Amino acid sequence: MKSKKRLLSSGVFIAKFTVSQLCLFVLFFVPLPVNAIDAQSILDKKVTLNVQNETLQNVVSLIKKQTDINISFSAKTIKSNGSITLSVSNKKLVDVLGQEFAALDIDYRLVNDQIVLFQKSKPITSLPNNNALLIGTTTIKVAADIVITGIITNEKKEPIGGVSVNEKGTKNSVITKDDGSFKINVKNSSAILVTNYIGYSSSEVAVKDQLVLNISLLSATNSLDDVIVVGYGTQKKVTTTGAVASIGTKELVQSPVANISNSLVGRLPGLFATQGGGEPGNDASRIRIRGIGTFSGNTDPLTLVDGVQVDNFNNIDPNEIESVTILKDAASTAIYGIRGANGVLLVTTKRGKTGPPRISYTFNQALNSFTDLRTMMNSGDYADNFNRAIRNDAYVTGSVYVPRYSETDIQKYRDGSDPIFFPNKDWAAELFRNNAPQSQQNISVSGGQKKVKYFVSAGYFRQEGQFVDTKNIVDDYSAQSVFNRYNLRSNFNFELTDKFKMALDIAVQTETRGGNNGTSTERVVGDIFRASPLSTPGVVDGKLVQIFTGAQNNPYITL
Repeated sequence: MKSKKRLLSSGVFIAKFTVSQLCLFVLFFVPLPVNAIDAQSILDKKVTLNVQNETLQNVVSLIKKQTDINISFSAKTIKSNGSITLSVSNKKLVDVLGQEFAALDIDYRLVNDQIVLFQKSKPITSLPNNNALLIGTTTIKVAADIVITGIITNEKKEPIGGVSVNEKGTKNSVITKDDGSFKINVKNSSAILVTNYIGYSSSEVAVKDQLVLNISLLSATNSLDDVIVVGYGTQKKVTTTGAVASIGTKELVQSPVANISNSLVGRLPGLFATQGGGEPGNDASRIRIRGIGTFSGNTDPLTLVDGVQVDNFNNIDPNEIESVTILKDAASTAIYGIRGANGVLLVTTKRGKTGPPRISYTFNQALNSFTDLRTMMNSGDYADNFNRAIRNDAYVTGSVYVPRYSETDIQKYRDGSDPIFFPNKDWAAELFRNNAPQSQQNISVSGGQKKVKYFVSAGYFRQEGQFVDTKNIVDDYSAQSVFNRYNLRSNFNFELTDKFKMALDIAVQTETRGGNNGTSTERVVGDIFRASPLSTPGVVDGKLVQIFTGAQNNPYITL
């Protein structure tokens, strides 16, 4: 239908147009609703460019970095093919677009706080970032995909690689790179991006008019979404059918204990632990998972550290451990066969993650003391009760009662008038100190890139026993129990190709023990509580004094 026109007497020009002609007229002659103040602030931003034979995509990227303004264009309508050469310094964006770009036959429009470029010879018919353009009361549909880019980080603003980014309701999805970046084409501005990653809560973000989406993921708070280590890899707790329990580094280092087995006590359901002693280096707990499953032989659970069977896992520095998992029933231990009859304990150490080097140093100082010590009898009460025991024996046997200690002796024991020959010793207070120090230090470095990731850790642990120091008594010899442990671990991951990966784990633990140790400690402790308070005055003027009073023990001699 051709347009018809006539001139009225008032000089008003009247024209009739087809619908398509009207839309094109409105598109180029009706200004889009952009706030004038915002538009001015956008176009007044300064840019500096010095490019030669560059593509439009790279030039636009440089402008985006300097101005933080979204600039869109369709590669189908504008083809630069590396033919752009520009040299501007601290120039307003409006001048660059109106002069430098105009010379390249490129025009622009400002739409909703972003700039859309188009070829002058090819009028703009669509917006790359929006396929629904509202002009007045008319909506024009455009069939162009939107390219969305962005970076996904965690709560600490660290990039996360391997995150699944999916367009909701479709099979369109991508995976973030090691630096957390992603790029995905979506159908329209009403698309919603869904992110999923192990250990983090799923999120949904609406695209709307955004071309760049920087998404921050939060750690999952629901324990059913936790990822746990099982015999054949890892899986979410909600999908696990076997009886499995797990804890991480945070719980392990909460208690300043000497070894891992003591850290697990009371933290994993189904795990039972018994501690036979508190001697430094010999205070590990015996672990049982749901009791004992075998009638003979070794009744300890099968222990694996990073998939390798070990006999002793207590000497591992807790700062090196990522998680500890116990497999408790037949369903979870089935792949280990009869070796898993007493349960399986899986220890997973830390590994490097993509990113710059991260250095961590931890130090803790603790004091150990006896939970309780019984109150010992003094010499006066001991002598008096000894005489009573002899009298009772004489009554039973009908023999003549002859007291061991006279009333004068008992009085001397009570008043302390002769501490050499009538001593009064509390041997527990004499040979045990109130507190024994314990310290632990660890320094670790982790990080890496896509091809190589690393985790290196060095630790030192020192624990002393409860005996007093005897260096000033017996030729500079200390009977004190001392335990030192040195840990070194390095875990490396190499991605040689997309299908060939390699891991190298090296771990070393060295232990040194000094003073009384093992059965000798048991003998000393036993003699301390067997000795009578009047058997010997102990050390007098730096000399160890021994009084021969029958078969009485002298704990100093044993020590």
